[in-house]
Amino acid sequence: MKKVNLPEGTQLWVTLDFFAVGTITLRHGAGSMIPYNLGRFGVSMDAVRIFSSLPDVGPFQQILIGGSFT
Repeated sequence: MKKVNLPEGTQLWVTLDFFAVGTITLRHGAGSMIPYNLGRFGVSMDAVRIFSSLPDVGPFQQILIGGSFT
């Protein structure tokens, strides 16, 4: 992620098929995530989604949605 207009240190949650697969912490307007090994995980047609918090935890905002982000 690059050129993100969110506060420094913001933690975002990454999901795939609505399962949490990692977090991104923003530093200097950008962030990255440790690669997630899906192993033999079968993926439906769902997209990668990035949220301000996990959707089942309380109020959240969907930040991005798509097939992949660089």
